Amino acid sequence: PSTAVLLDPKGHLVVAKEDGRVVSFNPAEPRSRAQPRLIMEVPDKIEVLEMDFPKPRPRPRYEFYPSKGGLYRVDLDKPDKPVPIARPGASNYIVDAPRKRLFYRDQDNRVVMETFDGNKQTVDDEAEDISNMIYDPEREIMTLTDPKRGEVVVINIPRKQRKVIYNKLQNPKLLSVDEDGKILWSEGDENDRRVLEGSYASPTPRTILQSPSLPGEPEVV
Repeated sequence: PSTAVLLDPKGHLVVAKEDGRVVSFNPAEPRSRAQPRLIMEVPDKIEVLEMDFPKPRPRPRYEFYPSKGGLYRVDLDKPDKPVPIARPGASNYIVDAPRKRLFYRDQDNRVVMETFDGNKQTVDDEAEDISNMIYDPEREIMTLTDPKRGEVVVINIPRKQRKVIYNKLQNPKLLSVDEDGKILWSEGDENDRRVLEGSYASPTPRTILQSPSLPGEPEVV
C-alpha cells in the first residue's frame, strides 16, 4: 500500500510506502515496475510527499547574421556581444544549431564545417565550383552542385563519404532536397533552363520542366 505519490518531470512515479520506503519507477516499463528504485527509507510512515525537482536549463537562442566580415552569431540573451564564427569571404552559410556547428563555402570553393567554438574541418575540397548546397540535418548529408564539372554530389558527413550521383550536366544548380531524398536541380544555358528530378537511389533523372519561354533561373517555392 502507498501513502503518497508524485509524478516527476520524466513521467516516473515516486511512491511512499507504509513501511517508510520511497521508491521510483517508470510505469510504462514492466521491468521498472517490478524492480522500483529505492530513493530513501525512514522509520516512520510518510503521509505527505514533496520533492523539489530541478528545472531544465533553457536552451540558448541564437540568430546569425552574414556580413562582409564573415558570419556572426548573436545570443538573444546577450544581443550586444556578437561572436564571429566564420571567416570573411565565406558564403552559402548553413547553420546546424542543435550540433553547434555551421557549414559554408570558403574562398577556395571548399566546403568547411566549423563549430561555434572555432574548430574547423574541411568536408569537401574536390569541387571546382559550387552553385548551391543543401544540408539534411536528419541524415547529416550535404548535397551540392558543381557547375564546372557538371555534377550533383552527395556527402555523408559522419562517414566522410563523397559520391557523385549525377554527372555530365550543363551548368547545374541545386534547387531543393526534400525529406524523402528527392533532388531538384536546374541546368542548361541562361536562355533555356530546365528542371530535373532525381534522388539518392535513382540512377536516371527525369525532366519535369522545360520551357524556353521562361528564361532565367527557376526557383522552388
